[in-house]
Amino acid sequence: MGYLTIPQLYYDRFYTCVNGTVPDYECSVDLLSAAALEEDNDPARVRYPMPPDAAYRFSAKVAPKPESTCSFDPFVERKWNHAFVWVQIPGVGNVTVPEGYYDRFYANVAQEPPNYSSACKLLVEALAADTAATSDGP
Repeated sequence: MGYLTIPQLYYDRFYTCVNGTVPDYECSVDLLSAAALEEDNDPARVRYPMPPDAAYRFSAKVAPKPESTCSFDPFVERKWNHAFVWVQIPGVGNVTVPEGYYDRFYANVAQEPPNYSSACKLLVEALAADTAATSDGP
């Protein structure tokens, strides 16, 4: 896997997740995903408008309900470090989805009714992966 850089604010909780007899990697992924999302939630973040020649990979028919626990805001017109596609979600805007996550994202939003909560959590996971850098050593 290589080295991980853990934000100081999250280190104690990360250590608790991975220090057991059986490390809880799901716990650590959730924690690092939350850290990446919090760090990326800067209101001054520059948006990447949809190019005129781009096409939507999917257009949802229904807007997410306001009580959702996960917000698509960080993913509206987000420029990823990997190839991504455009998805139109009513009431949200132009959401970008990394290619490697699209099939799982689509499986959630194409349901009747759409599972926007799971789709959003998937993008949070993608964000954590997108901000991670791998290294084989110094």
